[in-house]
Amino acid sequence: MSQAEHDAFQRFFRDHSRDPNKTPEVMRCLSAFFWKAEQGTYSLSPGWQVAADRIRAAISAAIGQPVAGVELVPVNDIFGGLMDPKSYGWPQWRDLSRQPLWRALKQARLEDLGRSSTPAFRDQYWDSLHQNLLNGLYEAARGDIFAAHPTLGEHDLRWIVLRDNLWLNLGDSLLFFVGFSALGDGSAAAGFQPLIRLLPEAIPLCEKQSEPGHWLVLTG
Repeated sequence: MSQAEHDAFQRFFRDHSRDPNKTPEVMRCLSAFFWKAEQGTYSLSPGWQVAADRIRAAISAAIGQPVAGVELVPVNDIFGGLMDPKSYGWPQWRDLSRQPLWRALKQARLEDLGRSSTPAFRDQYWDSLHQNLLNGLYEAARGDIFAAHPTLGEHDLRWIVLRDNLWLNLGDSLLFFVGFSALGDGSAAAGFQPLIRLLPEAIPLCEKQSEPGHWLVLTG
């Protein structure tokens, strides 16, 4: 990840946006993500540094639903001490599988984005995010998690579930924000800004099935 990827996405947004004048604002919102990708470490904030009210408000604004509470899950305790890589007893297993953030975002916002854009438009933006930012973010987050869990393996079921949902939670959050911004839908884009500001510090994972309206959130 380098300045070249940053500049490539900036050019892409400017050339494919209905309002190219929004480019500097969008790039400022994404600057923390490009920095993390360039540094090669995601470095989430400790839970005590991120206010629960702020997390609730950010998730609620993005999904359009009230959020009653959050449970902070530190990176070094994400697997709850379970050592069996095939264990379905991992507490977050069913929550991550059933209602991760990316699924809640699609349920709430995909129709809105679809009314104003084409599948080709969304595919173009996903490809540009993937090539210029998401790959670097994934490697940064992966490095942090494997450093915190040295015995974790690439084929560990817990990692596969976490990996896939982290990727989509980050990717879809960025795609909706960038997509609405590119379409000139300032109101919808503004609804994602609290989440975009939160994600460099804490990543909402999923809604708890046992407590609807309560979310698990990954922190440092």
